[in-house]
Amino acid sequence: MAWLAVTTGPRKGQTYQLRIGDNSLGRGAENDMVIEDNVVSRSHAMVRVRDDEMVLVDLGSRGGTKVAGKTLVGKSIASGGVVRIGQTTLNLVEVEAGAPAPGPVSSAAETMVEKQGAGAGAVMIVQSGPDAGKSFPLVHGDNAVGRDPGGEVVLSDDAVSRRHALIRNEQDKIIVFDLGSRTGTQVDGEPLRGHVLSAGETITLGSTELVLMQPGSGEGSASDGS
Repeated sequence: MAWLAVTTGPRKGQTYQLRIGDNSLGRGAENDMVIEDNVVSRSHAMVRVRDDEMVLVDLGSRGGTKVAGKTLVGKSIASGGVVRIGQTTLNLVEVEAGAPAPGPVSSAAETMVEKQGAGAGAVMIVQSGPDAGKSFPLVHGDNAVGRDPGGEVVLSDDAVSRRHALIRNEQDKIIVFDLGSRTGTQVDGEPLRGHVLSAGETITLGSTELVLMQPGSGEGSASDGS
């Protein structure tokens, strides 16, 4: 199961679950994933999903599409791939079997998330730092964040403490706490002791930035075009 998550740009926090076949991206309301970014073309790009690979194709957009900083025409992308379209950056996230499984960003998915709790399908994506591109599905309950290999969110950043922070995934909210780390933890630039996270918010630990993604919450449907 794979999905695209917007980590920077006008629709930061937006998510879209990829389906088998063609998935169109662009500013026009007819696209599967509508990206409200004035630099994005109406019909900008397409992700073609087959059983064994995902291929990103630029559809002749005026601004082009980049993967890992390189402009492309067609390229296979894998989990952790970073795609830049206009002023928008998207991460490709794959959720393995047994991990919290996000549903399509739609009214049906919103109902599913409401039944399963606010933390269902929540994923932390590493946006910058030594582990950029990695993703960590959050388990229900406590998720240790740091360099300790026994934690749920394991980072290799030397500026991060072994047990740096704790993300508590409860039924109705997700809370992040600093565990007395030597360099502190920030959410959107503000130091914290305990903070209820919303989809799209950025956590900074050392030189690492992580973004919370929650399908079906935060900024609404990926295909509503409004």
